[in-house]
Amino acid sequence: MKSNEENFNDNNIFQSMLKKYNNTMSGAAASVSTSLYNPSAHYSLTSMTSCVASIGNALSESMIAGNKNLSTPDITMNFIISIVDEVDLEVLEDVLNLYGIYLPKPEDVMGMLLYSSRNYWEDFEKENTIFELLKLLSPVQLSAVLYTNDLFHLRKYNDKFTREMMTNLSKRV
Repeated sequence: MKSNEENFNDNNIFQSMLKKYNNTMSGAAASVSTSLYNPSAHYSLTSMTSCVASIGNALSESMIAGNKNLSTPDITMNFIISIVDEVDLEVLEDVLNLYGIYLPKPEDVMGMLLYSSRNYWEDFEKENTIFELLKLLSPVQLSAVLYTNDLFHLRKYNDKFTREMMTNLSKRV
């Protein structure tokens, strides 16, 4: 809490305690000398931690560098379709209009997709199929695909807006 050092210290200690508790439970599950011995629990906890860290890394790559894991043409198509299906397009349209955000063309979105997919595959026929799908999308749908979890491409096409947004987020209030 703001200006509440006692509350800060209490929560900091509590967070540290929970971390130690979790590590203790995992360690106890791995130790034959405890009644909590359960080797699969230790490996499950370790595996889950690694998975969550990997997801965090993938999200950071997408957000900061615009790099997505589009490792196959099917995954690329699913990426497009799932975003168009899940994003509230009416709310997005209001935001795009309110802030004067650039409405991308199919070529812009295709460039973003190729930027990520080139690390994994190249297939002119599949790329053409994907581009034909993009040409069917509205400017708001294209915006959803281009800007979702992607500060890199938001800045690329909306530098002034992105700089102002980041400046406002970094100000002490």
